[in-house]
Amino acid sequence: GFTNGYIDAAYLGARLQITGALLAKAKSDAHAFVSGLKTSTQKCMESCRDDQNREVYGNPVSIGGAYPTGVITQINGTAASATQTVDDSRWLLPGYTYLVGTAAEIAAGTAVLAVVSSVTNSTTVVFTASISVVDNDIITRAHSASAGANAYGLEMSGLNFMVNNVAYQSIDPATYPVWASTVNSNSGTLRNLTIGLMDVTYDTIADTSGEEPDFMLMHRSTRRQYKNQLSDDVRYSPKKLEGGWETLTYSNGDKPCPIHVDRYATYGQILMLNSKAIEMYELEPWSFMDL
Repeated sequence: GFTNGYIDAAYLGARLQITGALLAKAKSDAHAFVSGLKTSTQKCMESCRDDQNREVYGNPVSIGGAYPTGVITQINGTAASATQTVDDSRWLLPGYTYLVGTAAEIAAGTAVLAVVSSVTNSTTVVFTASISVVDNDIITRAHSASAGANAYGLEMSGLNFMVNNVAYQSIDPATYPVWASTVNSNSGTLRNLTIGLMDVTYDTIADTSGEEPDFMLMHRSTRRQYKNQLSDDVRYSPKKLEGGWETLTYSNGDKPCPIHVDRYATYGQILMLNSKAIEMYELEPWSFMDL
């Protein structure tokens, strides 16, 4: 049957700190002060943009049978060290503060508050001090270790929540199968990308929903795998655009489906989506006054 979905508002904010040296310039050099303030504001907006883009994808991880938002990544292994191994370090930024611990520790205010010093590679991060962690500890954004002073469970539910067949916007696809997504995940075991695999998934989506996907999202590394499969097949050759730009498309005999590449996209995953079924709402656009 059918049911109503309910969308909880998620808020994204940032704090802009101005140094004493910059404030001092307001008296002696107004131009330098305005220039410094403009640069700081721009960096703050870029940080908000990156965080919003991360949330647009989301990271649905099962925590006690639920799928809370705000899980940036998880610890991989048990160690007491400043250097830690994580599932994906892309979202951990030097100088930023994070909360590390179990869901229970985060709720109780006993999780570890840690500042990232550097990111070594895609799975290794170095904190400014040694921390004791266990495997699958959660890493979330925070400004304090106090309960409620973090982003765990408070971020928007992004695309990966939408397609992962978990309860989304108060609708559980297990109860209302009409909302279920077509997921071809091989039970989580990675495999080589093939055109045949894409064909089967695309056709299953079209047959099940009655609508063909009209765009695909993937990471650059996945695009490389896809391009390696083309072998100069004219059906999949990039279309030349004005100015030398090219757009890569996919087609299994129906109309071409454009492929969009995003550095924020999940590794080893292709999202085949229909833009008519997706909408993002905002209370108001970002502006300086919001900061």
